[in-house]
Amino acid sequence: MTIAVETQVSGGLARRVAELTSAAYRSGDLVPGLPVADGAKEDAAGVLADLDGGHRLWTATAGPVLLGTVRALPDGRAWSVRRLAVSPRARRLGVGRRLLRAIEADALAAGASHVVLDAVVERGNPVFYTSAGYRSVRHFAASDKPLSEVHMERVLTEPVPSLTYPDAADLAASPPGLVRSWWEDRAAGVVRVTGPAPDGVSAGLDRHRALAGAAVLRGVDWAPGAAPGPDTVERLPGRAGSIPAYAQPRLGDPEFLAWWRLPARG
Repeated sequence: MTIAVETQVSGGLARRVAELTSAAYRSGDLVPGLPVADGAKEDAAGVLADLDGGHRLWTATAGPVLLGTVRALPDGRAWSVRRLAVSPRARRLGVGRRLLRAIEADALAAGASHVVLDAVVERGNPVFYTSAGYRSVRHFAASDKPLSEVHMERVLTEPVPSLTYPDAADLAASPPGLVRSWWEDRAAGVVRVTGPAPDGVSAGLDRHRALAGAAVLRGVDWAPGAAPGPDTVERLPGRAGSIPAYAQPRLGDPEFLAWWRLPARG
């Protein structure tokens, strides 16, 4: 595999990048039925417009085959990642991680201190970025879709941290509010627990875990500053991914952000 920053981008390469990006963003969502990702509508004109606007482009290739691509915008001390995409045929080969490491190396050489990005929680993207050493910094509502995003960063002057998702630091950073947790048991279905968490997500989850029994945590929603209320426990049939309130919590309860989503196991 060869990772390269492309200094001269032809129309043909821009089309190949757009086609791969579109294919990557059309597949791989954690649950079905989410709004179409912007990257799924990528075209060559958009790629070239990004480059004209100051973005740089990296590619991962194996001979003539394009495996992955990413763009980043240098902005002083922080470089912003955009449109990381890996061919559906090349996933789980380390392509995305290698592309991120290339951005980080070039950013550090140019004097930057951070690489930053925004990831959509409902699509499951923060799981990968956390595994690549990016910490969650700030959660917020997407401005153009009823989805939840998290701003993430990697500090370039530090070794790549070994993180698990959800990141423990993200637990500690949550403000008081209402927490809603989703638990799944293959035999019994889904357990949804909602209740106050004046001391943040971590304390709320400890209480919810006892209420959910042996079920496995699949996700957490958070309503910062929401009015407290008693704990409620609901049992729902099926799998979490088939429940609209799990797939897109902001559609039914705009005050709630999807804070974490964890892939199903087994």
